[in-house]
Amino acid sequence: MKNYLYLFLMISLLSCSKGYGDKVEDKNVVVYFLDNSHKELAQKTLNFWIKEGLNGDKTQHIRLLKFDKKTIDLQLISSKNKDPKSMTFEEIKLFLELKTKLDSIVFKPRTCRIVICDGSFNPLFIPTN
Repeated sequence: MKNYLYLFLMISLLSCSKGYGDKVEDKNVVVYFLDNSHKELAQKTLNFWIKEGLNGDKTQHIRLLKFDKKTIDLQLISSKNKDPKSMTFEEIKLFLELKTKLDSIVFKPRTCRIVICDGSFNPLFIPTN
């Protein structure tokens, strides 16, 4: 039992040390937030993700970051190393539809920018720009 507690403590410390922030999680979705004022927004994002059936078999990591006064970056870790230039019109359209739904259900009166990131939340590209 001590080994599991120690392992959990180490994982928690490593997560914090990477600067991902606090988190809410459920059903293979983890939403990180750095600003405590975004905790409710993180929970709404988590609820939206699950309600819309966007959670899968693998754990999905999302992070919310303030971009400016009216915009929140919703960072998604990419599961594939895909060149942004190879995105199809249909893929971009799906991201735009997702952004529109998120803006009206979760982020209103703010807006979000969907940012595709690598495994350490380093931005790779923004499909909705």
